[in-house]
Amino acid sequence: MGEGRMSRNLTSACWLSLISCVVVIIAFSTPAWVENDGMLPNPKFIRSGLWEVCLEYFEDPEFEYDRKFLGCYWIFNEELHFISDVIHPPFLTATQTFFTFSFVVTIFMSVGVIMFNFFCPPDREILALRIIGSGFIGAGVCGTIAVIIFGALGDSRDFMPHWEHNYLSWSFAFAVVAVILEIIAGTMFLVEMRRFMKRLSTSSGGPDPSSTAQVLR
Repeated sequence: MGEGRMSRNLTSACWLSLISCVVVIIAFSTPAWVENDGMLPNPKFIRSGLWEVCLEYFEDPEFEYDRKFLGCYWIFNEELHFISDVIHPPFLTATQTFFTFSFVVTIFMSVGVIMFNFFCPPDREILALRIIGSGFIGAGVCGTIAVIIFGALGDSRDFMPHWEHNYLSWSFAFAVVAVILEIIAGTMFLVEMRRFMKRLSTSSGGPDPSSTAQVLR
């Protein structure tokens, strides 16, 4: 993209996409999707994210094992296999899967936005906008599925003990914001693509690179 050729809509889409990238990284990497409210004197569960869980003298609810867990653990830590059915239920696996896809696609599309602005030739702009817009919307859809699953089950009675004292926390809020930004940014990129196509179709010069540059100034 040449200097001075970006519309206000496209500029906004680029900024929203990069902000969504930062927000989704925070949501993906922080361990506060669900937390204990601190009202219990001795809570066994402190907080959990997608990849880390923090416990305080947590023990097997079925009392089959005597070991108690204290501290924060990677959720796939082998030491936790005694209680894996409690801390890593199927719905969390589904959330991890969908949100990981959203995370990876957002990272790649954000790199694509940077490359589009600095390296994309005029005759590839429409294709680039289509890929970037579709990618962000796809990431947003997968992220939406993830937050719906976790929002429905993350603080339910079937997940962690004392469920009535657990609440969806700030990392989850970041995930919700991220998917909203992804969908908005993706839609704006596709709108811009349609504008590019309309301008080219009404241009007497046709869709060659030189006429594209003339139309978009």
